[in-house]
Amino acid sequence: MASASARTISRLVTKPLAFRPFLHGRDGLPVWSGSPRWSTTQTTQDKPAESEPVKSSSNETDNTTHHPSRSLSPKKVYRFNIPDRVWKAPIATKENPLKYNINRTIPFSTLPVYSIMKPGLGQIWTVIKRIDGDLQTLKEDLILDFPDSQPIIKPNIKHILCRGQIVKEVKLWLQDRGF
Repeated sequence: MASASARTISRLVTKPLAFRPFLHGRDGLPVWSGSPRWSTTQTTQDKPAESEPVKSSSNETDNTTHHPSRSLSPKKVYRFNIPDRVWKAPIATKENPLKYNINRTIPFSTLPVYSIMKPGLGQIWTVIKRIDGDLQTLKEDLILDFPDSQPIIKPNIKHILCRGQIVKEVKLWLQDRGF
């Protein structure tokens, strides 16, 4: 980027999100001080304290140019703060056997509960997908806990539609039941 023209630099400035590593120096973006979703394994103890000035000899001149892709600092190892997604299937007991099962999605193991909007009507619906077993029993259980939702069964595709945007509530309800 040493031979970049003024036009190229103005393009970089007008598109800061795409070229932030070029604009923020060779180390890329600074780490956010809040509670980020990811964090580095480097701690503040590895860095020199702010009160201690970094000494450099005045005899040596630094003629090296730093390229953003070639970082001189060691590689950062990222540790992700993702909650545990391991779940246990509900235990079928003699007192309370469940006649239905809701399978989680394959790549991320999340519950298949989504919100959709009917075009032209402006209505928001909650959809429960990937249901195996008795749909009528699941509908009755939903009516007991969510009486205003008015669940509708789609037997051909094994989905249940509920009125309103109650995705979070239904996901928590399913997790409490063991799915």
